[in-house]
Amino acid sequence: MLWGQILVGAGGAGNASQMSIEPGVNELVIVEGFLTGAAGATIINGYLSTTPLTGATGNLVARDARRIVLPGGTAASGTFIRQQNNTPLGGTATQCFHMTTPNGDTRRIPLDLVLVAPWSLRLVNGTNNSPLEITVWVRVRQATPRELSIGSL
Repeated sequence: MLWGQILVGAGGAGNASQMSIEPGVNELVIVEGFLTGAAGATIINGYLSTTPLTGATGNLVARDARRIVLPGGTAASGTFIRQQNNTPLGGTATQCFHMTTPNGDTRRIPLDLVLVAPWSLRLVNGTNNSPLEITVWVRVRQATPRELSIGSL
């Protein structure tokens, strides 16, 4: 059980603020949901992608204190939150959802999306050159060989 928060700043004209949940090697990740932040987007698009983002913010933080392995609260997981804000949107396979929230409103969005590498969930501010603030809740466990082979590229 992991969670993490990220604030991706505005990246300049024509650039999209985006973050992703990227599963670690041999891990099965269930993205339970996310919370839009007050400094976040009014339009959020969700995509599946196999293209990693460039900025690694580190591991997600444990929601289960039994799994904490470092003083900062990091859990024993290879799953990362990544970010990027210096390029237009690209490298996405399919759009999963499109949502609009009132400016400054926070909403918790349930997903229950299952991921294995190389697939990631990418959340993108639908307005270029705008920040993106997101809190995510995920569950991570070791995947079985069968789970890893289903639909593998």
